[in-house]
Amino acid sequence: MTENDRYKANIKELYENLQRELEDCGLFEDDYIRDMRKRTEEKIMPLLEYKKPRIMVYGIYNSGKSTLVNAICEEKVAEVADRPMTDRITEYDAGKYILVDSPGVNAPMQHEEIADRHLEGCHMILFVVSSKGLFEDRVNYQKMGNLIQKELPFYIILNERAEALPPKEQREERREVERRHIEELNEIKRKIIKNLESYSGVADVKEKYDVIMLNAKRAWDGVEKKKENLIKNSRISDLLGRIDSILEGRGALKQLLAPLSAIEQMIGEIEKDIISEQGNEEYAVRREILQKKIINFREDFLADIRYIAERYVNDIYNMRMGNRSVGIGDIRNEICREVENSYKSKVSSLVRYMRENFPEISFKLNDVCNSETLTFQIEDEPPMWEERVEFPREAGEVPIPRQRETEQNGGDVLKSAGNIIGMRNIFPPIDPISIGLQILGGVFHLFKNKERAEQEERELRQAIEQENRKIRDRIEEDIRRRKEARTYANVKIDEMIKEIRTRLQDSMNQEFSRMIDMLDQVIAEKDQRNHAVEAFMDKCKKNRSRIAEIRKEIG
Repeated sequence: MTENDRYKANIKELYENLQRELEDCGLFEDDYIRDMRKRTEEKIMPLLEYKKPRIMVYGIYNSGKSTLVNAICEEKVAEVADRPMTDRITEYDAGKYILVDSPGVNAPMQHEEIADRHLEGCHMILFVVSSKGLFEDRVNYQKMGNLIQKELPFYIILNERAEALPPKEQREERREVERRHIEELNEIKRKIIKNLESYSGVADVKEKYDVIMLNAKRAWDGVEKKKENLIKNSRISDLLGRIDSILEGRGALKQLLAPLSAIEQMIGEIEKDIISEQGNEEYAVRREILQKKIINFREDFLADIRYIAERYVNDIYNMRMGNRSVGIGDIRNEICREVENSYKSKVSSLVRYMRENFPEISFKLNDVCNSETLTFQIEDEPPMWEERVEFPREAGEVPIPRQRETEQNGGDVLKSAGNIIGMRNIFPPIDPISIGLQILGGVFHLFKNKERAEQEERELRQAIEQENRKIRDRIEEDIRRRKEARTYANVKIDEMIKEIRTRLQDSMNQEFSRMIDMLDQVIAEKDQRNHAVEAFMDKCKKNRSRIAEIRKEIG
């Protein structure tokens, strides 16, 4: 059994246990139980039983949804037009996953309802918006806000509608048009994130939801005309790479977050109905809102931990290289201080909501993240070297020793011999035998100096080659140590992130569970619920804990 199959079996068992508890608690009518089973199974079971992940292409009509479907499938499977063409859910096999084409947003009401019902039956949503005005439509952000509320994973696809560029001959104008177009796209991307933050009420949207820019028309033209350059310039590979990274390897477990969210939503509905039946609907609504705020806070804060810690990678790198005297414990303390400050800043709005809506309960959430919670040891290692070694800019820049000025070389010998011969017209005639002996002596001296010069040249070359080898070895060693230091820094940061997250998740889970227990106790006192209600709510709590454990294991 694969890891994916094992988790699917665990989630299925979790759902079936919850369904049995719902039937056995004696708190609900048969019609309610049957309706809850039907609605939940329609959401959960397909997500666990599909052989391939399902990805819905969603958004306003005329935003390029069908063109994107065709480009991903690499064949014309969906009809393209400037008016709503899709009035039903259509599925296309894209190889690794199933693409679900939908009527989308602003379709006729009955068609849009079809799309909304199928959203929760998909593992991922590609929300397509056009760069030509339609991205500003209010309904876009209302729909994306709904996806965030339901905790459905989605990417925002900004489909570029590029204007025609001037001919290649007009290069300067062409470059200027391209520059303005890129600036326009980046501005649109910024506006999308800002609008989504405003409509959803969720902070740090840009850290949780990506806007992927591509040109679906260019991608499809590249497929249709078999032009790799068009496909590359369309940037569709960025989207396909993101999808593959989620669906492959351990990332495939991310698909299981959708059925987990569906089960947690089911638990929330049941709890709300139990409390509502006891005559305290307003309190039940506030409790449900608090649950969602806790989930959002926990996810945002845990994401912040990585952002804070990764800023210290260079500090650990420099420490390992011997450039900083601080230890790993000092860096750990700095990270923990920043994490603690970030927690206190973020938790303040959650505490304010609690105090305003549940004044009868005392909350001390600031105690969750403190020096005591974050105290842990991490193994340190000394720097790889005590001092840095500087190297010449070029490995071959070795000074060549000059020949001793006092030593006569072969050229000087020849010059002397020539002078001797050249002076025959100036001085009186000399005995031929004497001249011959002098020339012979000069030539013999020349050969002797030439042999010495060649020997010195060989020795000099050997010395230079040996020195070059030493420098190359030292440079390679320096590069190796730098790589090792960078790997060391990343490993240490990952260790700290894992340790901090584990400690804080356990601490937060305990505190948040305690808070919910206190809320439920107040509800119990107000409504005088019977033992069956308390027992069932306790089972719901255990199921939530199990869901949190599975989420933590998936990562």
